[in-house]
Amino acid sequence: MTLRSSALASIGACLFLAGCGGSSGSSGGGGSGGSGTGAGGSGTGGTTTSSTTTGGGGATGGATTGGGGAGAGGSGGSGAGGSAMNVCGDGVAAGAEECDGADLKGADCTLFGYSKKPGIVCTAGCAFDTAGCSATCDGVLLEPGEECDGANLGNHDCTEFGFTSKAGAKCNATCTGAVIGACAPTCDGAALEPGEACDGANLAGATCADLGFDAAPGLACDAACQLDEGGCVPTCDGAHLEPGEACDGANLAGATCADFGFVGAAGLACSAACAFDLSGCTAVCGNGVKEPGEECDGAAAAGQKCTPACALVYTTKINEIWYDPPGTDGATSPCFIELRGDPGLDLTTYSLKFTRGSDGTEYVPPFKLDTFTIGSGGYFVVLRLASDLAALPAGANGVLSSKSDMQNGPNNLLLLKDATVIDAIGYGTFNGNFQGEGSAAIDPTNSAQTVCRLPDGADTNDNATDFTLCTPTQGAPNMP
Repeated sequence: MTLRSSALASIGACLFLAGCGGSSGSSGGGGSGGSGTGAGGSGTGGTTTSSTTTGGGGATGGATTGGGGAGAGGSGGSGAGGSAMNVCGDGVAAGAEECDGADLKGADCTLFGYSKKPGIVCTAGCAFDTAGCSATCDGVLLEPGEECDGANLGNHDCTEFGFTSKAGAKCNATCTGAVIGACAPTCDGAALEPGEACDGANLAGATCADLGFDAAPGLACDAACQLDEGGCVPTCDGAHLEPGEACDGANLAGATCADFGFVGAAGLACSAACAFDLSGCTAVCGNGVKEPGEECDGAAAAGQKCTPACALVYTTKINEIWYDPPGTDGATSPCFIELRGDPGLDLTTYSLKFTRGSDGTEYVPPFKLDTFTIGSGGYFVVLRLASDLAALPAGANGVLSSKSDMQNGPNNLLLLKDATVIDAIGYGTFNGNFQGEGSAAIDPTNSAQTVCRLPDGADTNDNATDFTLCTPTQGAPNMP
């Protein structure tokens, strides 16, 4: 090799080691003419390390044949451009990295379907970690981890609870599932749904026997899809107690006469229609306990008394009346109505009613006795004359009223407690509309005698028996 050839080789080697990336290599020098063949230097592509790029070597020079002048070397090849390397953990999200450290590329939890942004972090492997994202159950957006949210029920509806219609389900308070809410059975005669005991012909296998009847047939389904036992019939066969039977044979369901208000327990029986028969239960009058069939037993309210037969009677009676004294009826007539009763009895809610024997209607409004009391001697008198009021005995109370001048018979005078007639007298000859007790009392006209009970308060519930003619004795015991 000649000196020139050696120098070119050195230069080629140098270019190979220090070529510039991206630019063409220098032309290689030709070989010396003596050997006839000269080789150009060959170039290599550049390499990249981080951000420093080293150029490649020149291409091999062209060969020259023959003696004489050196041939021209070939051009060096262009070096390849360098590329940047991705490094996870350098805090810069680049390339295929989802994130790197705090660099989330602007991402937050909403990117993954959540309503709130905070919570997303970057893992050591430069990938998103959404474990910190949380669903809000806010009734707006169906978020990851929620089965439903507000009106958004996801895949839930009423059919998951056994209903035919889908509509009506609601999301629960924690958004973890649906609740029945307004789900409703359709009662459509098809499938049996929640809330339906039956549906059409589907009785869910039930019969009358399941409801306590001896006979199975008769059960039906009503329009509201509830069992209708109207067609179930008790047998009243003396076997066991069925619905609709109070008792059955000797089976009294544990009942006794005491359950019906009697003091004694014995005597209760069961009828052929499986109803209780109380005819064997006996009330004991005088034991101080009001039992069935008794109006009272022992004590009674004011103005009443309990008889030895346990019958309740009012003690206030129409005791004496004088409605047609001698002379002309009017303001000077000494007419009166005398009541006999318990001394000091409050006459509030008591009243006197005056009716015609001709048609039974009232000929004057009732006279109310409110605010009055019976005197200490047991008498209260309604009088026509002030002089008679002033002359009343000390044990009698009284009041003035023109209503004491009653019409001649046939007419009626009734004593009421509230709306109940507690005593009545009909006097005269009636063709109808008698409202007294038993048969009518006598009807004296233009008479110096009164119509009175003798003795005072005597009452057999027959006016003809109880009333007779007496001497006027306002506010005092009656006299013949």
